Amino acid sequence: MEKRYQREDLEVIWKPELCIHSGVCARGLPKVFDPNRRPWIDLSHAEIEEIKSKIEECPSGALSYVSSSDAEEQNATESVNQVRVLKDGPLAISGPCTITTTEGEVLELQKDAFLCRCGASSKKPFCDGSHKKVDFIG
Repeated sequence: MEKRYQREDLEVIWKPELCIHSGVCARGLPKVFDPNRRPWIDLSHAEIEEIKSKIEECPSGALSYVSSSDAEEQNATESVNQVRVLKDGPLAISGPCTITTTEGEVLELQKDAFLCRCGASSKKPFCDGSHKKVDFIG
């Protein structure tokens, strides 16, 4: 279940089922992204461009944003999907992409997706970082 956070024309979207808990957001902007606070995202603690920049570093795509000022630029950008095998980790698929689960659910992703290769994830088909706990090599 996604959560949305609004400030001016910026809407931040968090999809917890995609999060691999890399900590990029919390380490980069701890006043904005604080997992020990509820709600854990507070957009009032940084400049909008700084928040956008940090969200763009989210490796799993769990964090994304929509900004009306960026809409024209985003619509004009064409992307080519790439799949990368990360050493001892998940498959990284550059977004946007569509994933169909074994149950037939269609997931429309606007950003990168990280898919489990080790088989230990509790968020399959997505990676949850379990490959580190099971010493996956591949």
